[in-house]
Amino acid sequence: MTALVPPPSAPQGVSDAIEVAERVGEQTQAAQSWFNEGGAAGTPGTIAPLRILLVEDDAIIAVLTAETLQSMGHEVCTVANEADAVSAAARERPDLLIVDAHLSEGSGLSAVRRILLNGPVPHIFVSGDVLSAEQLNPSAILLQKPFQEKDLARAISQAFAGLATR
Repeated sequence: MTALVPPPSAPQGVSDAIEVAERVGEQTQAAQSWFNEGGAAGTPGTIAPLRILLVEDDAIIAVLTAETLQSMGHEVCTVANEADAVSAAARERPDLLIVDAHLSEGSGLSAVRRILLNGPVPHIFVSGDVLSAEQLNPSAILLQKPFQEKDLARAISQAFAGLATR
């Protein structure tokens, strides 16, 4: 793979995005290995593809996360705000929610609370900021940005393990 080089005048965010994009190839290979080994279930061939609702307002992070999840064999529906998250959850009936806690339009925390009124759904919060204990249920799964694919896989396993114990 040829390395992408941003122009010297590019903002730091562009350079960061290019660095993340270059890692996608490595992530795809690692995701396939994880999936081939049984993924979250831990037993080869037993993991069923999940319907995942990804709620992320940063377009680059949304695309990279969705591609990683799809390479793991999952079906992904991506939305960018609280209202669309609640609507998509009712329509798509996802097996798992992966939600940015801080959205530019609405709140990921509020979206999950509203979605859970219709019944339990395993969920993972992602955030670039440290969330205070008051903001999350003590049993909530939190994935700190930036995260690696292995961290995402571990969080998915924890989300389903946590649902089984509730």
